[in-house]
Amino acid sequence: MILESLLRITRARFKESGKLPAHVTIRRHGFERKYHITTIVAIASRIAGKKRTIGVSDEQNAACMIRIASREMYKYRKQSPVACWALRDVEKTPLPAAARVIDLREDYCNVEGLVLDRLMRVINADQSGECSQQHGVAAVQKLLETDIIIVNTPLESARMQDYLARRVLKPVVVTGEEIAGYYDAPVTKGEWSKPTVAYG
Repeated sequence: MILESLLRITRARFKESGKLPAHVTIRRHGFERKYHITTIVAIASRIAGKKRTIGVSDEQNAACMIRIASREMYKYRKQSPVACWALRDVEKTPLPAAARVIDLREDYCNVEGLVLDRLMRVINADQSGECSQQHGVAAVQKLLETDIIIVNTPLESARMQDYLARRVLKPVVVTGEEIAGYYDAPVTKGEWSKPTVAYG
């Protein structure tokens, strides 16, 4: 996941040079984004449970925060019902019944309304049209209750991982091809509902 990659790359560069990198660039399957070190440290601070973001002026302190965040993420992943899909070099097993799944593939889509609209915009990099605060709130609330997200392509996966990392949300993201044979998704025939926005 991009979230762990940011922490891992930053730690490695600090170990090599004794200094935090100014930024970390993630490139995956046609997706590319540069993350400033202040963003990475802010993410680490939230994972570590700090009420205030640790600054980067004290590099040793910031690096320590990133180490703590890395450990916390590893513990979180180990305890997850979808641990084998989050950790490297772990034998894959079928998704347990307890796994909370968001499926964004057309034939198996299991979300609707504002959540669907927001997440489809994310994986399609769609900046057109309006996206209200309600869209964001609804999506985040749903993602906080989610273990794993299934998308169509590696590029969609990278876009979703970026969205999650910048908001310090922890679902695992996989493609339908990666999870084929491990999850029997119920067919919904792509009957997506239209987004609903409340006014007033």
